[in-house]
Amino acid sequence: MLFLIVLAIIPFLFAIYYYFVNGEEEDISPSQKSIIYLIAYTMRADGKLSKRELNAVKEFLLANFNEKRSKKLLLLLRDVLKSNQSILDIRPICMKINQSISYKGKISILSLLFKISYASGDITQKEYEIIKLYSRFTCIKNSDFRNIAQLYFNFKYQQSKQNYEYKNHESNNYKNTYSTKKWAFDELGLPETASQDEIKKAFRQLAKKYHPDKLNNLSEREISYATEKFRKIKNAYESLIEN
Repeated sequence: MLFLIVLAIIPFLFAIYYYFVNGEEEDISPSQKSIIYLIAYTMRADGKLSKRELNAVKEFLLANFNEKRSKKLLLLLRDVLKSNQSILDIRPICMKINQSISYKGKISILSLLFKISYASGDITQKEYEIIKLYSRFTCIKNSDFRNIAQLYFNFKYQQSKQNYEYKNHESNNYKNTYSTKKWAFDELGLPETASQDEIKKAFRQLAKKYHPDKLNNLSEREISYATEKFRKIKNAYESLIEN
């Protein structure tokens, strides 16, 4: 009799074990699938895939999911990229993300899309259009979009370096007697006598604090401030390190 009871219980025990060990991690949620499809669509946009793009995705997944879930999502991404499945309209994908993901999470995804697009060197028109559509359908604020964009391709600064420095002098009430680079040293918290190694060290330390990938558990106002701060730090660093 006891033997029969044990036989009857064994399948039940296996079911419980499977649920607790695998069940919770087994299913990928619709919002997570949407993120992966959006990533794949963006990676395909320029017609080529790079290791830098994949590394950016891995970093994003590990920063937002545990290791086991990250591996599952990477496998899904691999399958999507290998398939010939095309996405004609990303609006449903973006709307699913908008309904399920917090604003901070959507900002993090926006940062990732720029990082993927910029990994190959220059962002293409199609990549930029995808990111703009994502931003529109997920209700990203225009100011946040501009701040994130300027972190990854500093085209305004490159097009008009002198104009950018002039605006920074005006906005920060710098006097004309100051060095044209003083704003950059001040932004990095350095004296004008700082060496190239000191500039690089200061930038790395500030980047760890203000980089968009580090902005977890912050309010929208804090995210906006940190994003703008990192943009200024990056521009200051590039201004000084070029000379």
